[in-house]
Amino acid sequence: MKGIGGNVTIQKMGILRYQTLDDKGAPLVLRCPGFYMPDLEQRLFSPQMFFSLGGKGGEMLVLEDHMKLRLQNGQVLTLPLDPSSRLFYAHCFTDVQREANALANSLNLTDSANKNLSRGQKRLLRWHHALIHVAFNTIRRVGKLGWLGTNGLELGDPNADTPLCGTCQYAKAKKRPTGAKTSQTNPTTEGAISKDKLEPGDLVSMDHMIIKEFGRTFTSMGRQAQDKMFQAATIFHDAASGHVAIKFQRGLSAAETLRSKMEYERERLNVGVRVQAYRADNGTFTAQAMIDHIKDMDQTITFSGAGAQHQNANAERAIQTVTNDTRAIMLHAALHWPETYDPAEWPMAMAYAVDIRNSLPKGDSDFSPDELMTKSTSNHSRLLNARAWGCPAYVLEPKLRDNGKLPKFSPKSRRGKFLGYSPVHSSTVG
Repeated sequence: MKGIGGNVTIQKMGILRYQTLDDKGAPLVLRCPGFYMPDLEQRLFSPQMFFSLGGKGGEMLVLEDHMKLRLQNGQVLTLPLDPSSRLFYAHCFTDVQREANALANSLNLTDSANKNLSRGQKRLLRWHHALIHVAFNTIRRVGKLGWLGTNGLELGDPNADTPLCGTCQYAKAKKRPTGAKTSQTNPTTEGAISKDKLEPGDLVSMDHMIIKEFGRTFTSMGRQAQDKMFQAATIFHDAASGHVAIKFQRGLSAAETLRSKMEYERERLNVGVRVQAYRADNGTFTAQAMIDHIKDMDQTITFSGAGAQHQNANAERAIQTVTNDTRAIMLHAALHWPETYDPAEWPMAMAYAVDIRNSLPKGDSDFSPDELMTKSTSNHSRLLNARAWGCPAYVLEPKLRDNGKLPKFSPKSRRGKFLGYSPVHSSTVG
């Protein structure tokens, strides 16, 4: 073969199968008569031969620095110009479907290269990922309230198409309603709670959660014995404000539950709220140590009836909401950064979910549970500094932070994972 191939020998002639990706990242297979030349590093493709013998139709558009191949089925392949050979080229693969799957997994939906979503949809999806995958209408409402800064005001028309979140499809799926009749709790019956007649601290619902997975403590280095790891939690729900707090425990003993209760009350006193009464299920909450402590604190406690968990519905619903949020953000992190996924980090994920939930408006109110609890407006710093849980976070090396020096080509920072807000530092500190 003379010309571009030099003195390369053609060994065979036949139908060549080129596997590549079109401009949208979809697999594209082109079949065309051609030559087989093992000594030639590139494979030559003739568009004229393809259109004349392929029978697929289409067009070829040659521009100054690239060429576009448009097929009859709508697929478009852009071939850039190689400045040395002055030929147009495309990258081909031996298994194009595997390459397409790898590209789809690595490309974030909000990436600028994704042409399937509008700019407004991508912005909405970014906030959805950062704000623990809450409903899109909640994010639009928060943006309209100005809680997300100037960028939040541009979340788009509420009538525009809402993007679909793949993580939510994994994490929040549930059975469809069957259409059967269901009984609704009468708000006037015993056990119903009317928050309009209550002040923060007047009534707090509490309940236990059991998690089979061992959870890391917040001060461990990942080498902790299992008997010192979390496997349970007590959740507290304030009826008046909707504020939720969670305290992690190693078990469901009365001693640990009592310690969680005391920590919760200490936090409430820091914002000027004194707990007056509790609503709980039975079990550990009926232990004599718990009853004695409640009497010593001049508080009261009521219990749900046997088989009547709906009488403690606030705590039960809070457990469901927090668990769904935690599952969603952990699965999102696992899908996007599987190398670092650790199910033992569920306490950090759950604490972050509670933080964000307490910073978002609840129901028809224009105030968050945090604001209703403290009776003061917030600067919404937790929302403004929100990030997708489990995303990469880069921290400056301590030597540079302390005005020291590092070797010229040493890393200036270390990479970790964003696991939420520090409970003892400013809300701008991860």
